[in-house]
Amino acid sequence: MSGSRWTEAERAVLLREWHEVGQRTLRAKLPGRSWVAIRDKARVLGLPAGVPQGHASVASLARRLGYTHVTLRRLLAEHGVALKTLYRSGSRRGRPGRACPRRYVELDAAEAACAARAATETIHGAARVRGVDEAALYKRLRASGALEVREGHRPGSAHRLPSAVIDAALIGYRHRKRAACAPRSLP
Repeated sequence: MSGSRWTEAERAVLLREWHEVGQRTLRAKLPGRSWVAIRDKARVLGLPAGVPQGHASVASLARRLGYTHVTLRRLLAEHGVALKTLYRSGSRRGRPGRACPRRYVELDAAEAACAARAATETIHGAARVRGVDEAALYKRLRASGALEVREGHRPGSAHRLPSAVIDAALIGYRHRKRAACAPRSLP
């Protein structure tokens, strides 16, 4: 289909679906058309270029959520959210003629990843909030099986766990401690 004319049905699909669905879906709806051909036809039809609807640039999303762009990228990678690249022509920091990449993500997936992170805590932060020694909390989490032991890993560093898991480990420890300290009746 290389170089063939676009049909009215194909144009209608492109007009209806541009920026509504991702590149892969659009290519599936227009079989035989390469992404370059689709993008060029969209430009000829006057469709807007830029970050698609339902997506946000990583930079703007980081500002809105209060993360640095590096932290946001790491968070998105941890949760399997794919970064997409949009290349705009033009100058980038005074270098004319070079493509200027812009990273963007699907907004719903990014918000879900941020919500999942918000539901977790570091061991250091959890210990501080609960008034428990950090090393003691680390040991309790290891004893409960909620924390995998990594070689050369210092207590509390880079571990993020759901708050419910931390609370369960503390409650389980307190129950075991009370049972061990309870007075025993003589037979």
